[in-house]
Amino acid sequence: MKSKPAAMALAMLLVIYLCSGVVLNAEAAGSSVIVIGAGMSGISAAKTLSDAGIKDIVILEAGDRIGGRIRKTSFTGLQVENGASWVEGVNGEQMNPIWEMATKLRLRTFFSDYSNISSNTYKQA
Repeated sequence: MKSKPAAMALAMLLVIYLCSGVVLNAEAAGSSVIVIGAGMSGISAAKTLSDAGIKDIVILEAGDRIGGRIRKTSFTGLQVENGASWVEGVNGEQMNPIWEMATKLRLRTFFSDYSNISSNTYKQA
């Protein structure tokens, strides 16, 4: 028998899905793992599970696209990134894998100095 908190969480998820109009197809209903959200965390969780040998995974996304906060938008005729702009955790015991990827791709990076916010302000020359 499931614990009371686990049963409550499962019931809440069921209510959310019923209220959102999401229809779980036979594939989702028979999966051993359902990942909620196709943002960076959801996709990373599904990949980690797949790498561990779990293959019957379904990712549910409420929106009409994947990517979560990561998206492009037009700004003064240019395509700019909107959302997920910072890479957190670059000076910890373990390196953030996104930072490793950015370094490998030789992307231009900037340090955010929150002790001196004026140094983070973009100034056009």
